[in-house]
Amino acid sequence: LNVNFYSDGGLKITPLKVPLFLCPSDTRPDPNTTYAPTIFGRGNYVAGCDIHDVGRDGISLDGGDPNTLEPAGNSADNNYIHHTGVYYKQGVGVSCSGVGNRVSHNLIHDCYHQALLIGGNDQLVEYNIVHHTNLGSEDTGGLYMSSRNYTNRGTVIRHNVFHHIGGFGKSNSW
Repeated sequence: LNVNFYSDGGLKITPLKVPLFLCPSDTRPDPNTTYAPTIFGRGNYVAGCDIHDVGRDGISLDGGDPNTLEPAGNSADNNYIHHTGVYYKQGVGVSCSGVGNRVSHNLIHDCYHQALLIGGNDQLVEYNIVHHTNLGSEDTGGLYMSSRNYTNRGTVIRHNVFHHIGGFGKSNSW
């Protein structure tokens, strides 16, 4: 298990097939933090957390093998994520890349940019409630698929609720 603390207050965890559970209570890192938390590897999860007032992304998931499509099995479940992108304005609620990760049952709101940034293969995004995003931008939505790679496919997005997804300066968004 490698835990790296960065000078900007960020945290990066790179376990190799070691189950990891993070933040059983309120998580409010230094607002200058780039990511809080960032998960790489396999079989890890961030669950039941209140993550707010972070400098960039609330949670960042990555892992799996894009060449063999071996899933990472990482997840962000049942988290309350709000007020992201305090300093880096393109920060999101949950960023998910790699192969075979799950983002489910999260409540995400008050994001300067989009709430969910999804890329990679075979991701599952379900049962999330997203509202009041794009508070300072107008070129995204509540969920943004970030792939321009035609080999990225197999992602399932289902049973999510999106409301009050606006765009800064758009009078008819609300």
